[in-house]
Amino acid sequence: MKYFSTPAPTQPGTIQSPLGRSEARWPSRSANTHGYQVLARKYRPQRFADVAGQDHVTRTLMNALSQNRIAHGYIFSGHRGIGKTTIARIVAQALNCRTTIGTPERPTPEPCGVCDSCIEIRQGNAVDVIEIDAATNRGIDEIRELREAARYAPARDRYKIYILDEAHQITEAAFNALLKTLEEPPAHVIFYDGHNRA
Repeated sequence: MKYFSTPAPTQPGTIQSPLGRSEARWPSRSANTHGYQVLARKYRPQRFADVAGQDHVTRTLMNALSQNRIAHGYIFSGHRGIGKTTIARIVAQALNCRTTIGTPERPTPEPCGVCDSCIEIRQGNAVDVIEIDAATNRGIDEIRELREAARYAPARDRYKIYILDEAHQITEAAFNALLKTLEEPPAHVIFYDGHNRA
């Protein structure tokens, strides 16, 4: 068996073939600092007013926020693509927004969108908003880790928020382990469960 050693490409975006010719290649994702973003994420609503077709849900949540009647858990159920996770993220922004409701910067319960918390949640790198794909992390070990982490206070924000996407795929044993935490979570924890089954 013969191995070819190839010299480093002379120009970005090209590779040296084993025959010594330069060939074009697709640009790597690391070359593009922003990467490709799926249209559904690029144009994901960032405010309750931007969510289409869910007026009854957004109105109810905005009323709860304006009256400071925050539940310890929410279940969003429905078909794929109707906005369950999007609404959960908007509520997470509204709850952890650093701008007080009723101020000139934030006259309604809508998140301000400019404070550090809102920006980090929108970008998906907020420490206190944990989005878990329950279809992948569905075992009892992952749920035990979640239960242990929920005991600790939020690092910076007002609430530590867990968004369990595809929560119907959690195994029965794992759900039983999570049940007590879901029913009586610490005061600083809020759960959002997204289900595709009724």
